[in-house]
Amino acid sequence: MKREKNILFILTILLLLACTACYRSTRHVTEHLSQAEGLIWAAPDSALHLLESISASRHLTGKEQADYALLLSLAQYRCYIPVSSDSLINLAIEYYKDKNDADKKGAAFYVKGCILEEYCKDIPNALLAYKEAETCIPDMDDKQYVARIYSSLGYINKKSFHLEPAKEYYQKAVQANIDGKDTVAYASNLLNLSTLYYTLHQADSANRCINTLIDIADSLNDLDLQVKIYNNIAV
Repeated sequence: MKREKNILFILTILLLLACTACYRSTRHVTEHLSQAEGLIWAAPDSALHLLESISASRHLTGKEQADYALLLSLAQYRCYIPVSSDSLINLAIEYYKDKNDADKKGAAFYVKGCILEEYCKDIPNALLAYKEAETCIPDMDDKQYVARIYSSLGYINKKSFHLEPAKEYYQKAVQANIDGKDTVAYASNLLNLSTLYYTLHQADSANRCINTLIDIADSLNDLDLQVKIYNNIAV
């Protein structure tokens, strides 16, 4: 009887230790995902390092697996790490497609579009992904993603010589940048919009864009963008 009590006691202790370890592991993953999300735009390399440090990534399920797939796919894209397929981001899409979370669903389709466009060179399906992301915009609060969805649609339409739709998408991207108070992205989209105005022979609108860019260029914390702006003005 005493032996049975000892065995039961030991099993209880082991169960408590296992539960504690599981809780700590879950908290560790949640914290890393949250930190990576906060770094994904300003410091994608740091976000990637955090995500790669999650040792239990293969065992994630549900929301954690979806968020990990979304963030890792975006971090790889922003760090210019080529991927051969969209299989990872599809995990996030599969999870969020039926969930009431427009921001995550829109973000997942946006990232899928980026991967298909940049690394798979599959422009038709990239466009479909961006358009699917666009359907989420009315319910999205994250202006960072909203602006990037519109900007990507503007870019694809511009490359396809669909200039009027491209102009409208860049106008929407600029407004989303204003709403989200993202000055660098605002300047980048405004520069793209100015070149479209010139191509469409809308000189007054183009000049308004250029004058705005001149006013903000020196305050931008992006040397490459500053160079692009001044080169565009010189031309």
